[in-house]
This record gives sequence, C-alpha cells and structure tokens, in this order.
Amino acid sequence: MPIEKVERWTGLAAALGGALWVFVPLSVEVWNVDLNEVVLIFLMLAIMLLWAIALGGLYRRLPAASYPANKVTFAMVEIGLLLLAIGFLLLNYTELEEVPTAMGILALIGMVLGLTGMGVIALVHRVLGFWRFAPLTLGGVFLAFIVVTTIPESPQELQTVLIILNGISWFLLAFGLWSKTREEAGPALPA
Repeated sequence: MPIEKVERWTGLAAALGGALWVFVPLSVEVWNVDLNEVVLIFLMLAIMLLWAIALGGLYRRLPAASYPANKVTFAMVEIGLLLLAIGFLLLNYTELEEVPTAMGILALIGMVLGLTGMGVIALVHRVLGFWRFAPLTLGGVFLAFIVVTTIPESPQELQTVLIILNGISWFLLAFGLWSKTREEAGPALPA
C-alpha cells in the first residue's frame, strides 16, 4: 500500500479517537453510565493510541523544509501521550497519587506545546489543504480544556462543551488527513 494511503487512513484514527473522547467522558459524567473500571481504562488507552497514530499521519504530512521543528513537536506530543498513559495506569493501579499527577501535568504541557507547534507548521506550510487550521485548533481547544478543568470552580457545562469541541477538532484533523496530498502541492510549474 503506498505511503499516501497509509497517511490518509490515519484520518480514521483521528475520527475514532475524537469520537471515543466525546463518548467516554459524556457517558460517565453526563449520562451516568456505569462503565467497568477495566473498560474505562481500556477506552482511555485506546483514545491515546488512536491519537498517536493520527498525529503520526500528520507528522508524515508536514514538509521536510521544517524537519527539525517537525521532529521536536512530534516527539513532544508522542512523549506526552506516553507519559499520560503511564500516569493514568499508575493512578488507577497503584497507591501513588503525586507521581501520576506530576506525569500528567508534564504530559499535558508537552501535548499542548507539541500540538500547537505542529499546528503552526501545518498552517505556515499550507499542509492539509483547506483543513490546515485543524491542528492549531486542536492545540488551542486542548489548552482551553486543560485550563478549565484545573480550575476547581469551573462549571461542568463548560467542561462538557470543551470535551465536545476537542472531539470536533479531532474530526477536523481527520478530514485534513483524509484529503489527498497532491492537492496540497499547488499548481506545477511548466518545464
């Protein structure tokens, strides 16, 4: 299978990750669905894996001209996702609280910085065609979600809206990843 098709299929991972991201928190917090702890942990880890795959597709789409910046921002996001998954497991399966919390904070900071960096690169280099704003939107919405959820008095409705906006941002990225790469190259110069 050509690499372009693999890159396009990472859009499906972004869409599934965004859909699960909306479904899991809303089902637990809003709809009061009692998910088994093991099922909840599996779904959260699946979300992180799908996001990692989708961001790998975005990384492959970013131009070689900004290669060092691509590597750094991609590494920040992927390391952030890995730290978040490890912290999530430690929080649920150990008595530790401070270590997973610190890992989670570092992970979220790395993810926001990495997503924003990838978003700026995608916007500047017009990657993803019409959807080039999606990665930067994702970074901004993710930052807003983190800030709102760390404020103890923030209303549940605002958190729910940001969960939904974050899911929508992943869908926008999915549309961008699904678009063909040849549309991004622009008109060819005559020989």
